[in-house]
Amino acid sequence: MNVNVGRSSARGAAKTRYLIDVATGLFQKLGYGQMSLDVLVREAKVSKTTIYSRFASKAELFNAVIQNACAEANASATESIPELSDLQATLRMVGRDVLDRFSQPKMAAILFGIAEASRSDPSARRLFWDSGPGIGARIIAEAINRRAPSAPAFDLGNEFVLDISGVIIGRALLGFTDFDALDLDAIVEEHVDRFFARHSL
Repeated sequence: MNVNVGRSSARGAAKTRYLIDVATGLFQKLGYGQMSLDVLVREAKVSKTTIYSRFASKAELFNAVIQNACAEANASATESIPELSDLQATLRMVGRDVLDRFSQPKMAAILFGIAEASRSDPSARRLFWDSGPGIGARIIAEAINRRAPSAPAFDLGNEFVLDISGVIIGRALLGFTDFDALDLDAIVEEHVDRFFARHSL
């Protein structure tokens, strides 16, 4: 491999990462509506050519921000996946991960951005779900399949994740962001108990 090509490629990847990091802060500070590629040009102190060679639109940039934030959250998930035959432990693990993930200020800003961006581009919602919470829903579905093969595992996995994420999303939408005051373990236990009360698995 040509060493110069390798260095150039590494510099390009580092520049893209830098732009995503700056854009993440701007989306968090300004919101989706006020953020623009021109604002990113000024804040990142780069040329428009640099931005447009990587992101064709604000929507494309926002999608990169979503993927990056979800990848970081996935990488920082420290709890290992329990034995999938233990559905209760799987629900607890996924529930805690969802609450931890959604209570991060960066993630709250992304959720508000998704709500705003979805008016013109619904792909952001699907990208976020597939890159983050949907992974937990699929893990739950696998655990349910092992326990009750005839159950609608995929629907039940989605139901649990949507239900528990609503705790944080609802509070954020109403302006209550005191997530540190919440007993996340108690919330998880309540949702696990509710899930088993609703479904005989």
